[in-house]
Amino acid sequence: MWPAIVLASVVLVSASPSQDGLLLTGSEAEIFLREAKIEGSEDIGIGVTKPQRLTLSDGTTTSPAAWKTVDIFKRGLTRVDGKVARDFRDSYKFEIAAYELDKLLGLGFVPPAVERTIRGETGSLSLWVHGTVTEWDRQQENIPIKSPKGYVEGMLNLRLFHLLTHNIDYKNVRNVLVGDGKIWAIDHSRAFRNSKKLIEEIKPQRFSRSVLEALRGLTMEVLQEPLGKWLAKRQLEAMLARRDLIVEGADKLIAERGEEAVLFD
Repeated sequence: MWPAIVLASVVLVSASPSQDGLLLTGSEAEIFLREAKIEGSEDIGIGVTKPQRLTLSDGTTTSPAAWKTVDIFKRGLTRVDGKVARDFRDSYKFEIAAYELDKLLGLGFVPPAVERTIRGETGSLSLWVHGTVTEWDRQQENIPIKSPKGYVEGMLNLRLFHLLTHNIDYKNVRNVLVGDGKIWAIDHSRAFRNSKKLIEEIKPQRFSRSVLEALRGLTMEVLQEPLGKWLAKRQLEAMLARRDLIVEGADKLIAERGEEAVLFD
């Protein structure tokens, strides 16, 4: 059983979130997630994978984190959300892979995530993002967007990320968190399919210049070290094949419309 301390609806933290909503970033966040003491837990209450929100503290910083242990594989055809998926996989490992890929591309919208074993269960711990609402709640409550440019460009990058990772849960706007100046992308456990085709419904028309260049630089060697523990070689090969299609499509648009109409900084 978990310790008796249960996370309250309002969490007191011992440090102020940065402008983008994280108490810690980079290696500091990763060390905190791996080593901080667990002081409490509660069910998040949404999500088919039944994630939990844990309270972590290292004596200096106290923060919630999302804990996910799902690791399901179903060979053959499986009906998921009204569609048929081949060799369906839903795994906490993909949360970590998404964070590592985010770092390679310089996107900065996937919260830090690490693998950890807690009371005999292994899963992913993702740092909590403060000061945000889900895109679903924002739409339902007509909450105005404080930074339209950051929102639009973030959403364009997210659509690109869904294409690259072939995330079959891409329509779920509860997995998009909106803050004052940017968006965050959470819940990637159904991403990284083996398909070498792009999701047909997602057709990006504009691209971040820096992210497009980072995409061009991806190779099996570049991907293997940070992602090889979390993704099979077949998944990495499929992602590179999708990358090729994305870059080909972007280059075609640039040739037709010019860089000014297609790329943003």
